[in-house]
Amino acid sequence: MSSQIQPSHPGAGAAPAHGPGGGPPCGLHITSYARGGRVTVVVGGEIDLDTAPQLHHALTNSLRRSPGGVDVDLGRVPFCDCTGLNALLHARRYALAHGKTLVVRNAGTAVTRLLTVTRTLGPLTSDAGSPAAVVRQRRLEAAVSSP
Repeated sequence: MSSQIQPSHPGAGAAPAHGPGGGPPCGLHITSYARGGRVTVVVGGEIDLDTAPQLHHALTNSLRRSPGGVDVDLGRVPFCDCTGLNALLHARRYALAHGKTLVVRNAGTAVTRLLTVTRTLGPLTSDAGSPAAVVRQRRLEAAVSSP
């Protein structure tokens, strides 16, 4: 069962009319499916300032409908900037606050590099159900949000 994640209101998460330099639109393709007690969210396209809100919306909606949490497949994402990372971290925080997990199960080279450089590879790619992982995540979030 695969379904396209739809924005909650018209225009939310919509791709810009034109891509960089007036080229074709750059959008994010997001599908999801339930398996067991989890939802897998498959993302394709670049995650940046324009598309990160769409990713955040899809992840939080998937977390709401999943009893156990969300697995994120970023294998088709060639680029992710800090706004995309922020969307992942906010969704992970939401998951932990609701007794669930959010785990990146597949990431390409560019995304893996971003997660490595920002020291978020471990927290975002491990099942974070343990109390120690929750403490690590809270410390990470405090470090990211402090000036």
